[in-house]
Amino acid sequence: CYIKLNATAQAKNELQKIVDGGNDGEIAAKAQTLLGLIKNPSKMEKANNAAVSGTPYFFKEDSPHMTIIIIPKKTSDINYLKTLISDYHSLYFENETYEITAMLLGLSRHIIMVKTFESAKQAAEYSSTLTNDKKIIEQLNKTEFRVMAISLENFNEFYRNKDMKGYYEFYLNNY
Repeated sequence: CYIKLNATAQAKNELQKIVDGGNDGEIAAKAQTLLGLIKNPSKMEKANNAAVSGTPYFFKEDSPHMTIIIIPKKTSDINYLKTLISDYHSLYFENETYEITAMLLGLSRHIIMVKTFESAKQAAEYSSTLTNDKKIIEQLNKTEFRVMAISLENFNEFYRNKDMKGYYEFYLNNY
């Protein structure tokens, strides 16, 4: 009722009393969640945007991005592919410093990350030119793969949920 009356300070006090009062775990947890949303309303905005758009991902052109390459673990040589990408950088991006890292994406896939790009446009252009390299595309074509640009913020959501299908749809619609 305090929140509806725009009495935020009073609402915070009442919620804090519930949290501190040792009330039932579920009630205290909900009070804690509400306190967090009052203190940081950007979380609520993010949740609202996700509900409206139907996706947890957001397109922000000017945010830092990376390019990701997703390949099956069993049928790919991750170290050789990283070497090819490094050689590609030496030829075409000698004045740029990009970090190339790899890790597992679930139990059956590798993910190679090339970062950091200043914008979505730079990451998308890089993704496109990378797949035009003869040696790299030769390696990638030996297996199923995805090459996509992704913001650092969206990557956290993508990696947490291993959401290849959902993010790929988002990527096709926004990049």
